[in-house]
Amino acid sequence: MILVAGATGRVGSLVVGLLRQQGRAVRALCRSEVKAKPLREAGVSVALGGLTERPTLEAACQGVRTVISIVTSL
Repeated sequence: MILVAGATGRVGSLVVGLLRQQGRAVRALCRSEVKAKPLREAGVSVALGGLTERPTLEAACQGVRTVISIVTSL
């Protein structure tokens, strides 16, 4: 499983798409349920939270082997 932080942004969404095309399991770390909806509908696992929220970040990292951060601001 690969966790992508910043998955709802322009570059992040492209990264998620490329990983999915390669058949990789992807989890997106999203701050907003509204922005997460299209990812969920595309079959991407979504973890709600942010990089500065330790409990949600730890939960998002469960079962993850790789983290890709494309976050431009915190």
